[in-house]
Amino acid sequence: MQRLIIHNVGPVKDVDIRLKKVNVFIGPQSSGKSTLAKIISFCAWLEKNKHEMVSPSFFAESVIDKLISYHRLEGYFSEDSRIFYQGDNIAFAYNWEGDCPIEFQEGHYDGSHLVDKELFFFRTERVLNPKVMYIPAERNFVSVVPNLKKYDESKDNLQNFVVDWFEAKRYFQKDSALDLIDLGMKYYSEDDEDKIQIGGNKTIKLRNASSGLHSVTPLLVVADYLTKGIYEKERPFSVEEQDILNNLLHSLTSGEQNKEQMRRLSGFMQGKVYSHTQFVVEEPEQNLFPQEQYKLMEHLVAIINHGKQHRLTVTTHSPYIINFLNVLLRRPHTSRSYLEHKDLNVYLISDGKLTDMMKHNADMSKWAVDSSVLNTAMEDIADEFESLVR
Repeated sequence: MQRLIIHNVGPVKDVDIRLKKVNVFIGPQSSGKSTLAKIISFCAWLEKNKHEMVSPSFFAESVIDKLISYHRLEGYFSEDSRIFYQGDNIAFAYNWEGDCPIEFQEGHYDGSHLVDKELFFFRTERVLNPKVMYIPAERNFVSVVPNLKKYDESKDNLQNFVVDWFEAKRYFQKDSALDLIDLGMKYYSEDDEDKIQIGGNKTIKLRNASSGLHSVTPLLVVADYLTKGIYEKERPFSVEEQDILNNLLHSLTSGEQNKEQMRRLSGFMQGKVYSHTQFVVEEPEQNLFPQEQYKLMEHLVAIINHGKQHRLTVTTHSPYIINFLNVLLRRPHTSRSYLEHKDLNVYLISDGKLTDMMKHNADMSKWAVDSSVLNTAMEDIADEFESLVR
């Protein structure tokens, strides 16, 4: 199980969490939900980049600087900011004081590497190789911005989403269109144009569709592709890593001495596959009617239960999604989507700290998510309404 400790990063003051298969964070605006989600995503990325860390060139740039630039966290770190993460392949500590709270059996890790304020422990054998996908709240712009291939901002989570969007959409051609969560609509790409098929014969361009479709379509396309499509064939680690390996392959000079190296490197590029996908999704409910909000959550849980040990982290303000988690906790394992309490975290973040919203009764036979925080607004409205109609 992954463990993450954060002290004084942006609005997050004091967090110590053991991550599970599904992690859901709720809380007011600017409370730290996205900060948590971004750090979780970045730490998962560190897990899959262990093979780069054996090279001194990896440490030429601060890992925290990479986190700050990639997730646009400028101004979030101070002298008393600290992070500790232990995952499947590595443990990482930033600006840590005293002994790291690392938990591992002797012999499982083959050494450590200290650079400035950053300390790494490397597991002897790589256990998992995740594909990490951060799906930002700004995802709807891929649905409406023309000439998106010309988007050339600095390397950040939004640009990475654009790259995965273009790869994923090629998977859904007209003869393999993607159903959009029981909306009676399908998505497909044709000549690099995004199309929405409505009913049997009507088709519109995605950029001319509703705001709800602008938001949910990219999420569904990327999520379905990264839980199914990429596992139907062997894939390199990622687009960025493929470029690195291609450059290395082309840098080898010709001649008998390097032929075997080129052959082996080419085979390495073709043979490495992901073990699972780690999703981090900001506000999946964006622009969706309540019924479609919980249908989307149902779909996301269903696809991460599909074959691989996929993982999901969600930030949300939606009471419909939170209440629906209680339905998923009670569904039988034979259903299309279900959750076990051992696989689910639900936390409220407020004043920089986490409150566990998972509750159980006295005999611990029934677990439920405490949704009262998100239901309070409706109760306040109802109370005021009652007072006005008396």
